[in-house]
Amino acid sequence: MPTPSRARASRTSPSHSEWWMIAAIIMTFLVAHLIILVLNHTTESTGANDVGLYDSWMNDALVRGYWPVRDFEWVYPALALLPMTLVKGLSSLTGAGYLDLWWVLIAAINAVTAGFLVRTFGPRRAAPPILAWAVFVALLGGPGMMRLDPLVPAITVFALVLATRHTTVAAALLTIGAWIKVAPAVVMVPLVLNKLKRWADVVVGGAVVCAAVVSVALLAGVRLPSLLGFVTTQSDRGLQVESVLATPVYAIRAIRGEQIAVYDNDLSAFQLAGSSYGLARAADFLLPSALLLVAWFAYRARSRGQAALYVAALAALSGAIVANKVGSPQFMSWMLAPMLVGLARYPRSPFWRTMAVVLGVCAALTHLIYPEAYGDFLDGRVDLLVIGLLRNGLVVAIFAASLVKLWRLGTASPGRHRELAATV
Repeated sequence: MPTPSRARASRTSPSHSEWWMIAAIIMTFLVAHLIILVLNHTTESTGANDVGLYDSWMNDALVRGYWPVRDFEWVYPALALLPMTLVKGLSSLTGAGYLDLWWVLIAAINAVTAGFLVRTFGPRRAAPPILAWAVFVALLGGPGMMRLDPLVPAITVFALVLATRHTTVAAALLTIGAWIKVAPAVVMVPLVLNKLKRWADVVVGGAVVCAAVVSVALLAGVRLPSLLGFVTTQSDRGLQVESVLATPVYAIRAIRGEQIAVYDNDLSAFQLAGSSYGLARAADFLLPSALLLVAWFAYRARSRGQAALYVAALAALSGAIVANKVGSPQFMSWMLAPMLVGLARYPRSPFWRTMAVVLGVCAALTHLIYPEAYGDFLDGRVDLLVIGLLRNGLVVAIFAASLVKLWRLGTASPGRHRELAATV
């Protein structure tokens, strides 16, 4: 008769069929990522130009001693230097290209995150979200890997899963993520409201990371205004052409045959031409307004635990795209984390299944515009106008659906919240 420990081991060890499932997940995930690597070597326009900027910045930093943040205000938060410097160091040591090593870094981080999902939820529950993730990567193309933004879903997945028992760690992870790419910061809103009884844990986790970053930066000779330069840089910019907020103006100008875009050399981005800066200034109030709306809904649904946290995280991240002056293609990856965790936790949920499909469609539509047809999009070509309108409309739909779901979770009677968590 097996001992209790052996019995537990036999129950938790993957079965023969589950090992095959794990192998299939690994192969599918690997193929999806390899598609991006092949594109980087066979197609001129891969959407990897941002990585070229990272390489250039690191060359200036390591060769000339001219460091972002310390020597000039930077568009990214300070900890974004860590992955960029790591890849540059590996490139110098191995002689491999910066672009290839960036792909290796993101592929490795994604693989670790996928493994964490399998370990947390088991192969059967983890398989659908990981397969959806693989499809998303292949559909979005270069921007889905060759940017800083693919770090967002990895960090946020760990934070959402750990939030239940390790709130301080989850808050620390989101704060680290925010010092790399701002997006994870918006998930702090639903986290603190979902964990009101443990709000101090959230504050401690975030404060410790912020104190460490600021202290190290000041010791390195960084001035505080320069450390926060990523905030002022973003606040001064106009509306990026493909952003959700720019959609009405873009559509009107495209139909009229008017000039649509101008290039901003400082930000390396195309922005709406002409008198759109007043609209951009008004947009500065929309993001906090969207987050306040999510905060209210999250507060109402706080007793619903994980179900509400995941939906609120999706609402916060999609709202951050809808109310953003920027609409870069890689932003689609922000919404991955709550979808992955929600689909793994509630595999039969029509809501999370629908979100996975819609997010995949958003990735495909984004790739139809960027990078290959981006020039024609800027010129207002009719078919690309329609694709852009549809993509941005779907992002708004994700935000709206998340708010509706969150509202229903906050309205349901206590006896129905588990049932409602798994259904729309």
